[in-house]
Formats: sequence, C-alpha cells, structure tokens
Amino acid sequence: MKNKLIIVLLLLAIGVDAHMPQFNNNKPCTVVKANIQFGIENNVCKAIEDWILNDQLSPIQGQSVQLLSFKMGYQTKHFLFNHLYLGLPIYGSTIKVNITNDGHLLQAFSNLVKMNRPQETSWLQANCWFSKANELQPAFVYKDINENGLWEEIVKDASGNILANCVLDLLNKQDTLVQSKLFAPDPLSTAQKSYGADNGLWTNKNGNDYNEINAQRVPLALPLRYENDTFYAENKHVLIVDLETPTIAPFKSTQNSFDFTRAQAPFREYMALSHIANLQAYLRSIQIDSFANFQILVDAHAYQGRDQSRFSLTGADKPALFFGTGGVPDAEDADVIIHEYTHGINHSITPNTTSGSERMALEEANCDFMACQYSKSYTEYNWRQVFNWDGHNEYWDGRNAASNKKYPKDVSSNFYSTSELWSSMMNDLSLDLGREIATKILFYSMYNYAAGMGLQDAADLLVQTDSLLYNKAHFWPIKQRLIERGFAVSIAIPEQQVLKDAIRLVNTQEFANGVGNISILQNESAPIKLSVYSINGAFIKETEWLTQPELNPAEFAAGIYLIKVQSKTSAYTEKVMKLN
Repeated sequence: MKNKLIIVLLLLAIGVDAHMPQFNNNKPCTVVKANIQFGIENNVCKAIEDWILNDQLSPIQGQSVQLLSFKMGYQTKHFLFNHLYLGLPIYGSTIKVNITNDGHLLQAFSNLVKMNRPQETSWLQANCWFSKANELQPAFVYKDINENGLWEEIVKDASGNILANCVLDLLNKQDTLVQSKLFAPDPLSTAQKSYGADNGLWTNKNGNDYNEINAQRVPLALPLRYENDTFYAENKHVLIVDLETPTIAPFKSTQNSFDFTRAQAPFREYMALSHIANLQAYLRSIQIDSFANFQILVDAHAYQGRDQSRFSLTGADKPALFFGTGGVPDAEDADVIIHEYTHGINHSITPNTTSGSERMALEEANCDFMACQYSKSYTEYNWRQVFNWDGHNEYWDGRNAASNKKYPKDVSSNFYSTSELWSSMMNDLSLDLGREIATKILFYSMYNYAAGMGLQDAADLLVQTDSLLYNKAHFWPIKQRLIERGFAVSIAIPEQQVLKDAIRLVNTQEFANGVGNISILQNESAPIKLSVYSINGAFIKETEWLTQPELNPAEFAAGIYLIKVQSKTSAYTEKVMKLN
C-alpha cells in the first residue's frame, strides 16, 4: 500500500493470453506436420498468419486470424490463433502452431472451420459465428454462473436456442460457499460518505463497532474449505495464516455461521478471503486468471500492529500478503486487499523487475487501477479515490486516481506521487474501452516490463499489446488518452514491411501520414494486384494487375486496413494504418 517488498518468483513460461472460446466437441483436431521454416525474425508471427490464411483455410474472402496466445517454452515457441470471418470470431475455430526457436514447424493442432460458402448477417447482437457442418450461422456467446456456482459459457442463436455450452471452471478441489456480511468495497463508498462526515460520525473510532458502520455490511457468498465437519479460513485462492504479530489464530468453526461485525478478527480474514476470490472469479470470467494461479498466504493482522501492508515472499518462498491493523485496519478496505493482491499477480507475470523510480510508479499505479476498477464494480461513488476507508483521513492521505498530472512535468522522485499520473490515465482509458479490455491490454503489456523501464516505455507497450491482441482495434482511444497525458505515440509500423523475400510493401509511414503512396518493390517484374479491405474484412477497392501498383492515401479515411498483395501464384496480407 505505502511500502512494498517484491521478491523473485520463478516462472516456467512467459507470454500473452487472450480469450479462447471453449467448445464441448468430441471431434479430434487435425495434426499438421510439414517441413516449413517460418524464420526467426520479428515477422515470424506474420509468416504463420500468412500460412494459415493461404494453406489452412478455404479460399473465401473476409477471413482473418487473431493471435490469442503466445508462450515461450524451452527452445520452442507456441502460437494460438482464433479464426474470424467478417471481423467476428468463429466459435471454437482455432489453430495451435508449435515451432522451434529457429522457426521450424514442429506441428500444428487445427480445429479450423473450412467454410463452404460466404455468409451474411443482419443480427446486430451477434458477437460470433457458430459452425455446423462447416456452415456458419450468427450467434451470441456470453458467460453466466450456473446452478453450481461455476462460470459457464453459453452460445445461443437469434431465436434464443442454445447451440453450445461449456463450464469454464476447472477445479482441483471444491470449496463450500457460505454466506457472510462484509464491506463491499468499504463502508464509506456504500454509504456515499467521506471520512469524518456527519460531524465526525464516519470515522474509525479505534476499530470499535457502531450501528452505522456495521449497517454497511452486505451479504456476500464466501468460498471456504470444509473438511471433517469443520470450516477453515481457506479457499483455492487464499490461506489465512498467522505469520506476524499481533498473534491471532485463523478462525475455524464447525457451525455454518459467519456473521461477524467489523470489530471482530474473523471479519478482516473473511474480507480478504471473499474479495480475492471475487477478483479471481472476474479474471476467470475474462480468461486471464492464469496470471496468479496459486494459493496466496494472507495474514489479516500483521505488521506488528502498524498502519502498513505489503506483498512479499515468506522465508519458505511462498507468496504472501500482510495487512497491518494500525489506523483503519487495512483488511477492512477492499481497495487495500485488491491493490496488494495485484502486486502478487504482477509478480507472477513479470518477476524481479521492480527497480527504478518510474518502474515502481508503474507498479503502484497498476495496482491502484485494479483497486479502482474493482471498487467501481460495486459502486461508482468516489471510485477513482484509492483507499477510501483506509486513507484520506488523519492516518494518511490515500491516493488520487483522478488526477490531471501529465508526463513528464509531473514525474517526481516520489514514485507514489508519480503513480497517480498513470493510474489516472488508465482509469480514463477504461471509460473508453471498458474494464475488461483495459485490464487485458494492461496485463498482457506487463509481460514486457523490465527493470529500469519508464512510463513512456509502458505507453509504447499499451499500443504494441493492443496491436497483438486486437489488431490495433483500440489504437485511437489509446492514442488520445496517452497524448492527453503528454506521452508520444508511435504507429509502430516499420518503413518497409517484408511480406516475402521477393515482395516488399514500402512507404507505409508516408501513407500513414498522408504524404506518400504505398508502392511495391519486387525482385522480378511480374504483375501484382493490390486488394484493400477494412479491418473487419469488408472489400474496399483493388488495383489492376501492374508491375508497380500504388495506393494513394487521399483515397482512404483514417483507420486500419488489410492489403492483400497478389501475384499469379500466391497472395500475402499486411496491415497498414492511415492516421488522418
């Protein structure tokens, strides 16, 4: 919260993950093996995309693929692609491509749909296609909690008929859901009061109970371990322990009764158990829960009674959260719990990188952003104020994630102060993209974080990650929010984009800026045709068969385009951008 200790945790794999549709389907995938060299340079992913589009799909226009996951193993790289048609994913149509570090194909496991014919839809609510016998129909896919309390993915057609469903939760052991009454996220936010309001009524009062504050407890389902007729302060995500003074043994009970007031010690234990489990349920619902796929230790009464909290590793190298009890007890505020838990998530993504003032500012800011977004999921009252109950009082000032700070003028030697610049920008961006997409882009960008990196580096990574995950679909709002905060924004497209060794697409930078035509350089003077599509696959225009075809930027509005370069024997596709 105010001081953090981040220690090394070893990861076996690194990469980016996006949502992959689940599909209850007994049909085996197709294993593809061939002597193919994709290369080892930065365009290896593009080379794989071209191979999929040209060799693994039926020749129907409007199809594209989207990178869902990239992982690095020992001397191997692993790419998972989703299959799209007219910009919408085809449910369950994916291909996993495994290659060596030098670019040789090991194998591909294909679940790709081989379309029989083009399709159209006027159903505006459709967010995917569903395939039956390689014939597509528009569909709507969503997630909901089933009668067993597990997240389920459901696909329906325009008439509301269920086409497919799949349980998303794969659990090693089941926790038992019990009911408790807790703050969600804190008593001031739900009461819509500031600290000290009503002539000093809304204050800590030395941690004692009073009617008004206990009335802000709300019923929450709480997963607990139930074993041998006993409920333990543990679930799959959290284990309550007593590691530091004050010495308070974790609560356990043989009775299914968990209605505690804020002055009772189990109340703070169950705050941590509930809110961490709820955040994990959300991350699971948007398919990024693998970032912290471990049980974390929590001491809800720690730090020798001081007003501090931290994430660190125990002497046995186990990740742990420690919540102090000085001032307002920290575990009474969900902002503190989510902030500290996000340190644990960050650590699992990019360990041993938290050095340097701006890098530390990023660490604090990203945790504050997650706390704000979590708080907003309960109430929008003061949701951009961080630590509403724990801070902004006589104990300490809390933080402001609604600041107007700008880069670089508001960067200071106090990285906590600097952090308000980035957390405020991310909260602004969430208003444009929504919580899910903003969270995904941020977390995936963090795989690239390094010790000593700066805020501008993190800004560049947001643009880069949106490109990887969403084909630059959110470039414009990201650019706007970054520029508002003083960051420079690069379109991140090289001067020459190599489609194949024999053909080069050139002048993309001039085209993006509207000052020059895109043209072709090739080793041989063979006829080439350029076909232009929108990012959603809609046809726009094409050139004649020429040895030097060109595209004039004056003929295109601002946006992202797909250019298909066709020779008489093959075709390759490249993305380009027009800025204005």
